[in-house]
Parts: sequence; C-alpha cells; structure tokens
Amino acid sequence: MTSLTSFPAAHLLALCVLAATAWAAGSLAGFMAPRVLSWVGRDDWAERLAVPTALGLAILAHLGFVLATLGLLRPGILITAIAAIHAAAIPAWRGVVRDLRIAYSRRTAAGGRVPFGWIAAGLLAIGPLFVLGAYPPTAFDEILYHLPFARAFAQTGGLPLMPALRFPVFPALAELIFAEILLLADDVVPHFAALVAILATAGLLLAWGRRMFSPKAGWIAAALYLGNPIVVYFTGTAYVEPFLALFVTGSLYSAWRFRHSAERAWLLTAAAFAGTAAGVKYLGLFFAAAVFVDLLFHGRKATPLYRSAPILFALIAFMALAPTNARIASHTGNPLFPYLPSLFGSTSWDPIALKPMGDHVSLDTVVRFVRLPWDVVFNRSAVGRQPPFSPFYLLGLPLLLAGAVRDSQIRRLLVIPCVWAVVFLLLPRDSRYLVPILPPLSLALAGTIAGLTRIGTRFERKTWLAAVCALAFLPGWLYAGYRFVKLGPPPATAEARELYLTRTLPLYPAIRHLDRISTVAYAFNAERMKYYYRGELYGDWIGPSRFRKFLPLLETPRLLHRELRIFKATHLLIAKGGTKPPRTAEWDRWFVKVYEDAGAEIFELSQKRAATP
Repeated sequence: MTSLTSFPAAHLLALCVLAATAWAAGSLAGFMAPRVLSWVGRDDWAERLAVPTALGLAILAHLGFVLATLGLLRPGILITAIAAIHAAAIPAWRGVVRDLRIAYSRRTAAGGRVPFGWIAAGLLAIGPLFVLGAYPPTAFDEILYHLPFARAFAQTGGLPLMPALRFPVFPALAELIFAEILLLADDVVPHFAALVAILATAGLLLAWGRRMFSPKAGWIAAALYLGNPIVVYFTGTAYVEPFLALFVTGSLYSAWRFRHSAERAWLLTAAAFAGTAAGVKYLGLFFAAAVFVDLLFHGRKATPLYRSAPILFALIAFMALAPTNARIASHTGNPLFPYLPSLFGSTSWDPIALKPMGDHVSLDTVVRFVRLPWDVVFNRSAVGRQPPFSPFYLLGLPLLLAGAVRDSQIRRLLVIPCVWAVVFLLLPRDSRYLVPILPPLSLALAGTIAGLTRIGTRFERKTWLAAVCALAFLPGWLYAGYRFVKLGPPPATAEARELYLTRTLPLYPAIRHLDRISTVAYAFNAERMKYYYRGELYGDWIGPSRFRKFLPLLETPRLLHRELRIFKATHLLIAKGGTKPPRTAEWDRWFVKVYEDAGAEIFELSQKRAATP
C-alpha cells in the first residue's frame, strides 16, 4: 500500500478511534451511574451522539490531568485506560446496535430504504474538513505554545513548568487531550480532535434546535455553524477554541434541558461542562458565570429544586475547574496567572495594562460594537485578521431582530452573545474570542428562519430544507476549497512534509538545523517556531526573555553573551528581515556564525573566554 493511500487511511482510522473513544467515555458515565445519562433522549439520535461525545472529550481531558498530576501520563497506562473505557462501554455499544436494528426494521416495514444518498452527501460535505486536518501543524498559536505544551506533557508524563514558552503555565485541559494523542499518534491527529469537537458542537445544535423549535431549525443551526470559515479553519489547527465552543454549548444546552425537564442530571452536566470550559481557557469563566446568573434568575420563583440549582451548579463547576487553577496557583501564586497582577503580584509576564473602564465608554466603542458584524466578515484587519465569519449572520440581522421581538426563546438565546460582544470590546482585538457565541447565535438565526416555514407548505419539503442547509454550509465549504488550492495536497510522506514545512514556514530549515546542534537556544523574532525545536527555545515579546530586554544588548556583545548564558543557551538565532547583528570584531569574538540561509543566521556562543562584566 502506497503512502498516498496508507496516510489518509491511517488518519481516518485515528479519527474514528478518537471519536469512538470520546463517545464511549461519555456513555460510560451513564452506564456506571444510570441517573447521569439515562435522561438522554433515546429517540433523538443527535443528542445520543453529541452529548456523550462532548462529555467524553471532557472526561478524557480530566483523565489526562489526573494521570499527568501523578506522573503517569505514559503510553502503556493510557492504552490500558482506553481499553478499559471501551470494555466497560460494551453495553452502550450493544444498545446502539440494537437501536439501529430496530430503526432499520421499522423503516423497511414501512416501505422505506436506508438513505444512502443522504449519508453520502453528509460525508462529502465534511470530507474537506478532514482534508484540512491532514496538514502538518503550522498555525501561529498551535506551534507557539499549544503543541509545545502538549509535547512536554507527553514527554515527561507530568505537568512541567515551561519557562521558555510565551506563558510558563496556563489552563491546559485541551492541551492534555493533544498530549494523549501525541503519545499514540503523530502531530496531525490533534487536528482531528478539533474536528470531533466541532462536529459534536454541530450535533448539539441539531438536538437543541429540534427540541426548542423544530427539526428544520436544528439542521439549519448545525449548517450555519459549520458554514463559518473560521470554524472550518480550526479543523486544521490544534487551537483550543473548538473545545471551548463545545463545552460552552454543552453547558448552555444542558442548562436549557434542565430548566425544561427538571432533571438534576442535566444540571450536573451543565456544571461539568462549564468548569471544563474554564479549564480550557480563562474566557470560559464568563460563560460559567452567565449560566449561573441565568439559573439564579430562573429559580427566583420556582420550586426548591430550581432555587438550589445555582448553588449546586457553582459547586460542581468549581470542582471541575479547581484542579486546573490550583496547579497554576501552585506555580505562580496566582490562580489566574498572568492576569490581575495588581492583586496577586507583578511578574515578567504581566499582560498589557487594560485601559480604565471610562476610556472604553466612548462614541468609538459604540461604533465598534455596531460595526462588529461587518468587521468579522469583511474588515478583518480590525479583529485580528482571522478567517471570516459566515456572511449569513450579517445578512440575517434583520431576521434576528424581528425574531427577538416576536419570540422570547430567541431573545433568551441572544442575551449571552450580545453581552459577550460588549465584553469583547475590552479584550485584544481577535475574532477567535467570539467563536463561543457562534452556536447560540446560529440557533437563534435558525429558529427565526425555521419560523418562516409557516408561510407556506413548500418550506416543509426535504429538498428545500437541504437547499437551505447547503447554502448555509457553502461559505465554510468554499473556504476549505480555497485552503486546499492555496496549500496543495496534504503531504503524505516524510520528504513531502519537509518540503511543505519549508515552503510554509521560512524559518523551518534554520530551526531544524538549530535543533540538531543545540538543546537550549535564544531566537530573535522566531517565537512561533518553538514546536519544531525540541529543546528550550527562549525569546518572545513578554516574559523574562522578552525581546526588548535583549535587543539593546546587540550593540554590546559581551553583555548579550553573559545574559544568554544565564539561560544556559549555547546558540543564538536571528531571523532576517528585521534584527541585524553588528558586523564588528567584538561581535565575532563572542558569537561565531555556524549557519545561514535566506531566513535566518545561527551563531554559536563562544566558549573561548568567560563573559565577565
């Protein structure tokens, strides 16, 4: 079998194993404690797939945290745990097979056929998402710190402090999923974990829309979410936003199910998702607080169960989140490191100081808020130059406003996105921070569109629904095609991978050479390349090795040499196009050039004489 067939086959198998393990882990919770998952609708296949898969990803993240905390994140132990999960979930798998047989029997008895055409269309639709995930990691943040964190966890079997990275410690539940994958597969498969999270989010929207509005609304909501180019972009990255969006959506959906079913298990699930979201990224704290406030408001005049719900929710969410923040606090003394330095103490990693609140209350802020739907689609330079959002949110604004006036459910769905859009104005301008509100926004727009079907019977036809879903999904599908044309076929061999990385990352050849000759180095303007250097690569815009501290020392090579030796660095890389080393005898005395290409120069720190002040 050639690499052209074995590469996609092996990674497709990895995707299936990953999705099956997540589903089995989530279903296992119901098997071990029937009151926990017995409430998942047996007649709602989307809910039966999406809720356990989302819950299973959360369980795998926490499993990785426990194993790493004990220093036991090792391949043998992880394989044993995965085998135990699948063995214990055999009753759940039998239930799925039984239900499929019953559904098939009922369909054939009624004269129907298995909808192979629709299944093929669905696979064709998500096929480009799989292809995007097959490229080697090159996205900025994934090779800056997400995958370096994951690799360090996998290599050490624990949770080490990483002083050479942009942040030495951070919420890491998503990175622990990546670490588990790196123990058993290559660095392409973490992209498929993001794909599983994205598809599970779409499944939650399908189930939520079916229950809140109609089956049509569920399909349209899922298509709208998958139709976002920025969401499609995440299928080819090891970013944490897909997991944050999944767990936020899981918490919102579970809280909604709790309010309408009075099942305590949904409340526990909502809390577990909320705490896990905050353990993926600090932004999850906002959504946990939002669900808490919603439960508090809902329980004011309700039964004792609803009145106690906010306290129980907060307790379970805290239990899910506490280990992550306790680890961060143990290393730094600040559970929200590096934020709130005025409260917990200043460090070299202090973020840029936020402006006073009064500075944000201005006409410019109001204009930014009004322009936000336009900026995330067309004026992306104003929001971090990320891939665009679907234009259908912008086109659907009049429908959303009309739906909010007419339907209280749509108003409730829009509350959190609107509040978060205001909070977004206080954050660095990066549209990735808006991704967690795309699911409820998609559902609100889908509910409004589905409401239009009351105008005529034509809207009830499956072909019309398929056309609407295809149109909603089209921007994401076109973006996937654009990426494929731009990047070319995914590299399927080691040689093709090297050529692809060299073409995509100009500093890759220099970093690979640096990796061969050193284990600790410093690099100017090469911070994004840290994943491809297996040792400690210092140099970033913040932290104790920040550029503004070392750049002035280029004019005094003796002092630069001394400072770099404090980090035990043996080599210095200088990326071309910006910083230039001085061409003096003094420089040559302390730094010896050992490599140069079109992208960078590498110097070895001289060992002939001590760098004394």
